Amino acid sequence: MATTTKVYGLKKPSLTDIYNIMDFNNNFDKIDDVLNTKTEIEDIGTLNGTESVFNTQTSPGFYKGIWNNPSMKQKGDFTLFVFDVLSANTAEDTKETVVMQVLFHENQVSVRLGVLGVPANWGNFSPIATMSNISNIEQKIGNLSNLTTTAKTNIVTAINELITSISKKADKVTNNGFIAGGAEAGKLGSISIGSGIGSTGEYGIAIGAGAEGANDSVAIGHGSIASGIDSVAIGDVAESLAQNAVQICEGSNSESESLQFRKYKIVRYDTTDDEYYLKDVGRLSRLYTTNRSNIVEAINELDNEAENNTTELLSKITEQNNSLIMLIQMLANTGINIVPLLEMLGNTITVISDTVTQIYQYSDNNNPDNKLKGIVYAPNLETVESRSIDDNSGMTTIIMPKVKTIKSQGFWASYGLKTVFIPNACTSLATNAFSMCGNLTNIYIDNVEGTFGDIAADSSLPNLKVTYLKK
Repeated sequence: MATTTKVYGLKKPSLTDIYNIMDFNNNFDKIDDVLNTKTEIEDIGTLNGTESVFNTQTSPGFYKGIWNNPSMKQKGDFTLFVFDVLSANTAEDTKETVVMQVLFHENQVSVRLGVLGVPANWGNFSPIATMSNISNIEQKIGNLSNLTTTAKTNIVTAINELITSISKKADKVTNNGFIAGGAEAGKLGSISIGSGIGSTGEYGIAIGAGAEGANDSVAIGHGSIASGIDSVAIGDVAESLAQNAVQICEGSNSESESLQFRKYKIVRYDTTDDEYYLKDVGRLSRLYTTNRSNIVEAINELDNEAENNTTELLSKITEQNNSLIMLIQMLANTGINIVPLLEMLGNTITVISDTVTQIYQYSDNNNPDNKLKGIVYAPNLETVESRSIDDNSGMTTIIMPKVKTIKSQGFWASYGLKTVFIPNACTSLATNAFSMCGNLTNIYIDNVEGTFGDIAADSSLPNLKVTYLKK
């Protein structure tokens, strides 16, 4: 069944109607009549004031005339356009038509809406725009020619162009957050970069394909998941499955308040003494060391202190041992057999009975089956020949109560030797008698200072201390 258009009653056949050329011709006749009315401009003469212009003509059409307003001392040509924009049946046999009147006069524009069939007066027309507020709108909009878009004549077209351009980009702002690279939009304030699920919680950050995060969490890496609130997962398929859990590199951490590297739990937190600290390490402020800011430095401090204490203790033991050896040496000077006493004290003892040594006689190489060891007791030895007790590794102390002469390099390179007692009987001691005995620390001479040359000046004896027992 055919219908008609709302304003001019043009006939519109339905899709099932047989086409009738007369319908087409009648429609165009109506259109032609309307266009003919619209294009004729009627001269309505001289009118006084804007109100008289609007009150004069209410039928659709084009009008011209002279506008004269003595009170405002303004006079000039005007053109009035009255447009029929809507027709509506409000009652039987009654037709009211809303019209829009546009008055152009010099540089002023007045646009008003009214209703045909109602007494036309100033109050029946609502002002839409004037030149002044159109100018204000233009200032707020700006000069359209300055648009950087391709479209420059219409704001809507320009905005649509921008939306189309933005939608083609790899990144955009959404839900007060940011997504890029094909990631799905996250919740409020979240950031998602990379294809995949993205940040599924509020204020979370997910970076990497398939990365997923909960509220206030951070997930970085392919397939990484930070499913606990305030959790962090960094690395390929790293997972933080509990609140405040941190997982670095592959692996899953389901223990809250902890940090895990790969699959090894590094630290946990504790609240002992109402103070947070790393449970596996301990609270640094509770260290007894001076350094409380760094575990390594604290351990180094303890190690240095232990080393110093050990050195001091060894020094005291050595002094006591040396004193004991000196006492035993003095007993040996009296002719007493000191071997039982040394054995009772738990010392290893080697006894040599020679009065005079021979070259290389007591080197390790010449005595592979009878090397000198521990404390060497030589009760009869009077002369130590050059290079006779050399290259010896096991001798730590030598007691020679009757020695008179120790020749050049007599104890050459006996690097195990630490303590030597030179009795008052000795009258000749070569300054290089102990060359290359690098561990020799003490030589006690039962005589006054200056009796022999400066043995300690030998550069191969860096730790040697020479003590003269008489003044």
